[in-house]
Amino acid sequence: MTNIITFTTDWGSSDNYSAIFKAHILSEIRDAILCDISHDVEKFNISTGIYLLKSTYHYFPKGSVHVFDVDFLNAQQEQVYILSKKNKQHEQLNFRDYLAVKYKGHFFLAINNGVFSILCEQLNEIEEIVKLKSADEYSNFKTFNAISYFVRPAIALAKQSMPLSELGEAYSLDKIESIKLMQPLIKKSEDLGDVIEFGVKYIDSYGNIITDLHRDTFTKIAKGRDKVSIYIKGMGKNNVRIVNAYSDVSKNVSMIALFNVAGYLEIASKFCGIAFILDLKISNVYDHRFTLSFHDQ
Repeated sequence: MTNIITFTTDWGSSDNYSAIFKAHILSEIRDAILCDISHDVEKFNISTGIYLLKSTYHYFPKGSVHVFDVDFLNAQQEQVYILSKKNKQHEQLNFRDYLAVKYKGHFFLAINNGVFSILCEQLNEIEEIVKLKSADEYSNFKTFNAISYFVRPAIALAKQSMPLSELGEAYSLDKIESIKLMQPLIKKSEDLGDVIEFGVKYIDSYGNIITDLHRDTFTKIAKGRDKVSIYIKGMGKNNVRIVNAYSDVSKNVSMIALFNVAGYLEIASKFCGIAFILDLKISNVYDHRFTLSFHDQ
């Protein structure tokens, strides 16, 4: 038992949703440790939410409970949902199920909307999984389903370690909804040699651009090379060296490239947010693709 419950949501920090949820927990566990990973995930942006949770949860002690509530429907799911709701069959859709999952010693409460296919690198490493039922005592929260589905399991797991089978009905791994995120593209160019095209995963509050290029992918292609050129629309071609920390470069360097604690390439500038200069926002990240090549060509 850790008494630790974390939250990754798009509820917003200026609204009272998180306070209402926490109030229900604190009414039963006065000494609960409630930690916000973020409530400012852009609405329905599951990719950003998963990045923040996945790069953070393992720092907490095993046994911690992680509430993830960023709803999401891709185009295909939305069409199926609309048709099923019209036929009053929407309760049978797997991607609308609320689940409790034990993975790597941590407990996760989330909708089966694709989050687990990205959060869990290998689904067969999931230790337990159950489908949760809505608690009748919270039936008045008709527009805040996280209350009715997640409060009671969160309280139970925070109080004591227990099998998930005590919280819900058995759920098959085959029912886990899968989504695919954009991945870096590796190719060869006659002029540039090895080239990696990649995009944006997240923009932090400093205006730093966290890309979707992971260190593992870069290392396979770089083979020890750390001097690169990064082309960014609106800033042109920038020659940089991959560094280990912000302190490795001087204040007046226009661009810094380093791999962050989550292993993703971060593009930044000291005391000046590159994303702000480019007017790059989470809502338009798919319009921005970067091209990286190596200086030895």
